[in-house]
Amino acid sequence: MTRLRVHRRAALALVVFLWSAGASAQGRGGEPDVVQRMVRLVQEERFEEARTLVVNAIQREPLRRELYLGHARILLAMQAFEEASFAYELYLRHPALLAQAGGQAQPSPRVLEEVRRARAGRQAPDAPLRLPDAQEAAFEAIQGLVRRGPVVAGRPGDVVTMYATLLRAGFAHPDLHALRGQIVEALVREIDAVWSCSDAAVPVGEEAFWRVHRERYDHLEALSATLGGQRLPTPQIAPTLGRSLVDGQLALWNQDGERAATAFGEALRVDARCIPAQLGRLNALHAMGPAGRPRAREALVGLRAALAHHRVPDTVSAVYEVVFAPDDGQRVRAAEALLERWRP
Repeated sequence: MTRLRVHRRAALALVVFLWSAGASAQGRGGEPDVVQRMVRLVQEERFEEARTLVVNAIQREPLRRELYLGHARILLAMQAFEEASFAYELYLRHPALLAQAGGQAQPSPRVLEEVRRARAGRQAPDAPLRLPDAQEAAFEAIQGLVRRGPVVAGRPGDVVTMYATLLRAGFAHPDLHALRGQIVEALVREIDAVWSCSDAAVPVGEEAFWRVHRERYDHLEALSATLGGQRLPTPQIAPTLGRSLVDGQLALWNQDGERAATAFGEALRVDARCIPAQLGRLNALHAMGPAGRPRAREALVGLRAALAHHRVPDTVSAVYEVVFAPDDGQRVRAAEALLERWRP
């Protein structure tokens, strides 16, 4: 059989597969059906475009098993026998994909014949199957980096930059799901470390620091969505609330107390017991000068309630009592009361 006939036969098998699998792929997130789009591209012999489409689909849903068979068949039609053999191996033997298949993992005679043809076309049929060198190197590098960090540093060499490089290299593998979970866990630790001092004070950082920190929430939200959402250990890690906290800090850095107060107020609408938001609101009101004082009493009540809810010793509200005292006499009395509390 000539190589051209192999090409046409593989393409025909691919179209048959895609049409039969299409019904099971309808209605995924309201997007145009990936399988049906692959059908159209293959019928038009636009194999490179079909390959790009299926790689992107696998990167979005790395545990969707039927996509790997589609990928393998596209590669077989392109006579990329090495890569096709690896894709078939994933489809047939990767534990995460077999777990998704349940009791329906037995390959059909047609699939086994395709596997035979793909392996026969390899330059070294008995050599171990492996990722392309660029993908393997990028995957190993990011696995080491995700344990060390940083995840987001605002410069080349951090985890999210390496992750983007891995995707651009065409990494389409079930292990992508577990890798995303590891990155999310590392992101949570990195975000939580910023707020770990928030029981006593709001973290101090320059504008660039807070802009990088805001990026962490963007990446956390995007990656968590691919994992079906993830339970977060503290409220300030939740992206909606966290971005409001960061926006408040950026406004404070730029000496815009009103905008900062608005941002921290948005965070408090999400969680009124968030200590960093309560502290940030008080700092914003102080930055507003006399205009912020009328709202300080309510803000102090909110801070004390948040501290009590989390059972955090109140070592800060008395300081704000001094700061917001309306006149010198009350400020002196508040300062004396503060000193009395701190007297050994």
